[in-house]
Amino acid sequence: MLEWKVKKNSGNNDFWQSQNHEIYQTILNNCIVYVPYDKSTNQPVGTYNTLQEAKQSCEPIEKPYEVGYFEERKWGNFTVLEKGDGYLIKKLFIKKGCSISYQYHEHRSEEWIVLKGLGDFKTQLHKFEKRYLVAPTMLGYWWDGNFKYKTSGDIVTRYGAGTYIQINPKQYHKWTSVEDTEILEVWRGQDLRESDIVRLD
Repeated sequence: MLEWKVKKNSGNNDFWQSQNHEIYQTILNNCIVYVPYDKSTNQPVGTYNTLQEAKQSCEPIEKPYEVGYFEERKWGNFTVLEKGDGYLIKKLFIKKGCSISYQYHEHRSEEWIVLKGLGDFKTQLHKFEKRYLVAPTMLGYWWDGNFKYKTSGDIVTRYGAGTYIQINPKQYHKWTSVEDTEILEVWRGQDLRESDIVRLD
């Protein structure tokens, strides 16, 4: 899923910007519409009635991973080993000195099993706190049903072969290999697209 930032143009009007697109709000036939532009060509790619539709039109078209799919990355490579309803299993190879970006996933959880090698796992854990309000009765305090949370700050732990790591949706995480590393990565959830990712570096 693409990350969008709201900007102001010279006329002090809002527009939305991602890495490869910009979306402008305009009036067409007395209606407000949203027009995304491809930044590389500066050409419009369509006209949409809602901002959400315009953003969705800019999402890359993804082919579902098939068993046996292999892809080289700058940090190493991965192979899809197995997939089924609500899960997908990949084997990652991360070269010594290379990192997977600091990231989180909106929807899926992941389980990692370090098969070989050694590396540093960086994360931030959320500490959830119930928010209480003073009630105008003899009962004292009551819970309004809401939580607030704050992050714990960066935690870096060195892991080797045989380690199991649970990664929840929205949990920040990054792996940096101290040695060549192999990791079995299990995705779980109903939205198992590669684009379910927000990169933080």
